[in-house]
Amino acid sequence: MLHHLFKRVGFGWGIRIAGFVSGAGCVVATLATNVRSQKPSPCLTVKVVTDIRFVLLSAGSCLVALGMHRPIPFFY
Repeated sequence: MLHHLFKRVGFGWGIRIAGFVSGAGCVVATLATNVRSQKPSPCLTVKVVTDIRFVLLSAGSCLVALGMHRPIPFFY
Protein backbone atom coordinates (compact mmCIF):
# COMPACT_ATOMS: atom_id res chain seq x y z
CA MET A 1 0.00 0.00 0.00
CA LEU A 2 2.74 2.46 0.95
CA HIS A 3 4.73 1.77 -2.22
CA HIS A 4 1.67 2.57 -4.33
CA LEU A 5 0.89 5.69 -2.30
CA PHE A 6 4.49 6.94 -2.55
CA LYS A 7 4.29 6.78 -6.34
CA ARG A 8 0.87 8.37 -6.46
CA VAL A 9 0.88 11.15 -3.82
CA GLY A 10 4.47 11.30 -2.53
CA PHE A 11 6.16 10.21 0.68
CA GLY A 12 4.62 12.74 3.07
CA TRP A 13 1.02 12.22 2.07
CA GLY A 14 1.52 8.47 1.74
CA ILE A 15 2.58 8.28 5.38
CA ARG A 16 -0.27 10.57 6.44
CA ILE A 17 -2.87 8.46 4.59
CA ALA A 18 -1.49 5.26 6.12
CA GLY A 19 -1.72 6.92 9.55
CA PHE A 20 -5.33 7.98 8.93
CA VAL A 21 -6.28 4.44 7.88
CA SER A 22 -4.53 2.99 10.93
CA GLY A 23 -6.17 5.55 13.22
CA ALA A 24 -9.62 4.81 11.81
CA GLY A 25 -9.04 1.11 12.42
CA CYS A 26 -8.01 1.83 16.01
CA VAL A 27 -11.13 3.93 16.58
CA VAL A 28 -13.37 1.16 15.23
CA ALA A 29 -11.60 -1.43 17.41
CA THR A 30 -11.94 0.79 20.49
CA LEU A 31 -15.64 1.38 19.90
CA ALA A 32 -16.25 -2.33 19.30
CA THR A 33 -14.63 -3.33 22.59
CA ASN A 34 -16.89 -4.33 25.44
CA VAL A 35 -16.06 -3.69 29.10
CA ARG A 36 -16.91 -6.86 31.03
CA SER A 37 -15.56 -6.21 34.52
CA GLN A 38 -16.43 -3.27 36.71
CA LYS A 39 -13.85 -3.81 39.45
CA PRO A 40 -10.20 -3.03 38.70
CA SER A 41 -7.77 -5.91 38.76
CA PRO A 42 -4.03 -5.77 39.48
CA CYS A 43 -1.85 -5.42 36.39
CA LEU A 44 0.68 -8.11 37.27
CA THR A 45 0.11 -11.10 39.50
CA VAL A 46 2.04 -14.31 40.11
CA LYS A 47 -0.66 -16.25 38.26
CA VAL A 48 -0.06 -14.23 35.08
CA VAL A 49 3.73 -14.61 35.17
CA THR A 50 3.53 -18.38 35.66
CA ASP A 51 1.20 -18.87 32.66
CA ILE A 52 3.42 -20.28 29.90
CA ARG A 53 1.17 -18.94 27.13
CA PHE A 54 1.52 -15.40 28.45
CA VAL A 55 5.28 -15.71 28.81
CA LEU A 56 5.65 -17.03 25.23
CA LEU A 57 3.35 -14.32 23.87
CA SER A 58 5.32 -11.60 25.68
CA ALA A 59 8.68 -12.95 24.49
CA GLY A 60 7.42 -13.32 20.92
CA SER A 61 6.00 -9.80 20.92
CA CYS A 62 9.33 -8.40 22.10
CA LEU A 63 11.19 -10.26 19.35
CA VAL A 64 8.74 -9.03 16.70
CA ALA A 65 9.12 -5.44 17.92
CA LEU A 66 12.91 -5.73 17.83
CA GLY A 67 12.76 -7.21 14.34
CA MET A 68 10.53 -4.42 13.07
CA HIS A 69 12.64 -1.60 14.49
CA ARG A 70 16.05 -2.94 13.45
CA PRO A 71 15.90 -1.81 9.77
CA ILE A 72 14.84 1.77 10.59
CA PRO A 73 18.39 3.24 10.55
CA PHE A 74 18.91 1.70 7.10
CA PHE A 75 15.60 3.17 5.90
CA TYR A 76 16.49 6.75 6.72
